[in-house]
This record gives sequence, C-alpha cells and structure tokens, in this order.
Amino acid sequence: MSVAIHDHRIMSMSPTGGVSAVSCEDAEVVDATGKFLISGLWDMHVHTGRKDIFLPLYIANGVTGVRDMGGDIEDPGGELSSLSARYIQLSLWREAIEEGSLIGPRLVIAGFLIDGFKWPGDIAAANAEEGRHAVDVLKKTGVDFVKVKSYLSKDTFLAIAAEVRRQHMVLAGHVPDAVRAAEASDAGQKSIEHLTGVALGCSAVEGQLIDERVKAFAVRDRARYAGVESRAAETFDTPTAKALFSKFVVNGTRRAARQERCRRFSSVGSSR
Repeated sequence: MSVAIHDHRIMSMSPTGGVSAVSCEDAEVVDATGKFLISGLWDMHVHTGRKDIFLPLYIANGVTGVRDMGGDIEDPGGELSSLSARYIQLSLWREAIEEGSLIGPRLVIAGFLIDGFKWPGDIAAANAEEGRHAVDVLKKTGVDFVKVKSYLSKDTFLAIAAEVRRQHMVLAGHVPDAVRAAEASDAGQKSIEHLTGVALGCSAVEGQLIDERVKAFAVRDRARYAGVESRAAETFDTPTAKALFSKFVVNGTRRAARQERCRRFSSVGSSR
C-alpha cells in the first residue's frame, strides 16, 4: 500500500503500483518495502525521567503519545532537575517537542499529585479544605488532569472529587485506602491506576478489609497491610464484582490495565 500523510494525518491509502497516493511534487517519499506501518501508540501510564533516555525511547518503540502520571524527573544539568518541579520541566519539554526542537511524544501531564502527607512533587491535603485548595492550585497551574494517591482520607478525597467536577477537570489516580472503589467511581474518578481498590471492591467483606488496611498503614505494619490484598482474593464474590464492574460502565470509569507492584513501604509515599 501507498500511504499519503499531510500535516501528521493520513490523507489517503491505495495499492502500491496503482494510482499514486502522493500528489505533491515536493513530497518526501519513504520506501518501507517489507515493513509494517501502524498508527502511533499511546502509553497511558508513564513516569517520564531523563529526556535524553525516555523521550527518544518512546519514539523508537512507536509510542507517540504518553499520559504522564507524575514524572520522575532526573535531568542532570537541566534547568529544573528537582522532582518537585516535575510539571514545569515536563511542560518545557512538551513545548520544545511541539516546536520541533526536541524529539519526543505528545505529553498529557498530571503534574503535582495530591496525597495525604507531604512528599517531593506532591501537594499534601490533610483535610477537605486543603483538598479543595489543592485542586484550585492545580487548575491555575494548568495541569491536564488531577491525580490523587493512596493516603488521602475519605472526606478529603470526596472534597477533591467535588472540586474537580466544579472546576470541569478530570480526576484520575489511585483509589485511596479509605475509599471504596465504587465510591471513587460515583465521585467521578475516570481512571483507576494499578487497579487500586478493585480487588477489595470485589470482596464480600470490602468494608472490613478497608478498615484493616487503614489501621495497618497507621501503625506502618507492612505485613498486615500487604496481607489485605490476599484476603481480598480469598473472599472474591462474583455478584459483588459484577455490580462493581456494571457501575464502572455506567460511570465511564476506566480500569488501568497495568498491574505493577507498588512498593508502598520501601519509603513512605513512594508508590506512584
């Protein structure tokens, strides 16, 4: 097949040797005989690091768009190498990519993340008022969406979700430990990263497991905390799971497929 592309869009396709798909005399012709052509891929959960490593690797692997869930910025010699400046740095890279001075994918950026305590690159929100304020700050900063993390209280999370809706923004991230997956979906969370909370949401004793996990985190009991997921699998209930997934469909909640292990206790708050 011959494929004609203009201004980054496919304009036409026709059998090679037939009517030429290229009409412009000054068109650049790429001979891809024996190769495959696919649309650009999107990676919907990344933590972009050094631009000299990550950005070209995305393109080399056919990933022309990424959803950055909080960049792990380590850019030696860069103007803004601090992790807490991740949104600013990623925004500068995005501008350079759009101008054509830097090779990289399209970037959709969360920027600063909201969690229940202070961590580099995050906004701490210990109560509902702080949660609403964090959303307001992110709105003014210009982030593409709001990402929440695991250690927000239920009241704080619900306040954040309500403010996100009021500000006409998009909410994504973890289902906080103190929140049911169904509650997060009803509150307007559009994607659940790492499937956090989903296993518990399919358990016949979800409320009990949530209480256990919150108590385990409060005393930093790693074994007890980690054991909650196993107990969720052991108490899986088909009608409960079907009800949860039906709610996701009705609410338009996406379940992120990537199931990375989150080493939440390697250092407090390090799970992304």
